[in-house]
Amino acid sequence: MTNKELIRRVIEYNDPPRIGYDFNPPHEKDLRWVPTIQLRNAKYEPYLTWGTYPELKKLVPDFNGEVKYSVMGNLYGRLKKDGNGECIKGALEDDWSLLDSFEMPTIDMDFNASIRAMNLQDCQDFVMGSMPVGVFSTLRDLRVMDNALADTILEQDNVRRVLSMVQDIMVQIVRLGKDNGLDAVIIYDDWGMQHSTFVSPDIFRLLFKPVYQRVAAECHDRNMKLFVHSCGLVTGFIEDFIDAGVDVMQFDQPEIYGSANLARNYGGRMAFHCPVDIQKVMATGNREYIEKTAYEMVTAFKTICGGGLIAKDYPSWQDINVEQEWADWARKVIVQNSAL
Repeated sequence: MTNKELIRRVIEYNDPPRIGYDFNPPHEKDLRWVPTIQLRNAKYEPYLTWGTYPELKKLVPDFNGEVKYSVMGNLYGRLKKDGNGECIKGALEDDWSLLDSFEMPTIDMDFNASIRAMNLQDCQDFVMGSMPVGVFSTLRDLRVMDNALADTILEQDNVRRVLSMVQDIMVQIVRLGKDNGLDAVIIYDDWGMQHSTFVSPDIFRLLFKPVYQRVAAECHDRNMKLFVHSCGLVTGFIEDFIDAGVDVMQFDQPEIYGSANLARNYGGRMAFHCPVDIQKVMATGNREYIEKTAYEMVTAFKTICGGGLIAKDYPSWQDINVEQEWADWARKVIVQNSAL
């Protein structure tokens, strides 16, 4: 059985021999991560790398770090040289009238050709690609968070206009991804705080759920799977994600729900792609606690719903001050107890 077939069986609850693995190299891994596409926007190309551009610093005079543009026209800033930065001024932040002249970035077809040349259709692993745009996260950066939240109530027509643009480019990416040999794409959208979602379930269903539904349908028409990442507590959205056709939720904090609750409430209808909880558990460095939670996570999915789990590492443990030794403890327990 290839890794590709195993992961499909895990996601579909189709009698897999074990749970899936997505650990950092050189550890066990059934998934192969590749770029989906690359976006371009000639208007911002001179400013897509970090720098201290005087003409950009004028837009944020109180910010003292490095800045750069994204291909969406959002201005990002960082204070540390090795940081990823945050959006400090959105392209549409000042006024919704800017939407009339706003243009989404285009797909770099030369880059797409380089992905196609990888011949991923022959890959034995389950091939994953990341969406370079999100649903809520795109709106959040274009308008910045406080405006974006208010917009979901006060500017719903404009929100729909942005989401229509997002949906169109996501559909294009799925179609190209299938041609390039991808088995799934993942959308990164942080929807939750530690105690609730950013918007109500009603607002989610009215504005955002249709986009996920459309992208999921496009994936399924091409025998692809749709993953969605979210941090925080999004219990109020999970049933809607299932109804929309999302196949896998990627949670870095599974214990905010309880692994047993995820398996019990959603097992058989949705799969999960999770490390041992990065905040509540891994960050403690407590070996007994880490090993116990790893065992309970795997056992819950095995005994309650017969699978549905792809166990993973956090991509960069060092960024969240987790030692490699601590991650080794969790991986060892997971692998030793992974057979179904």
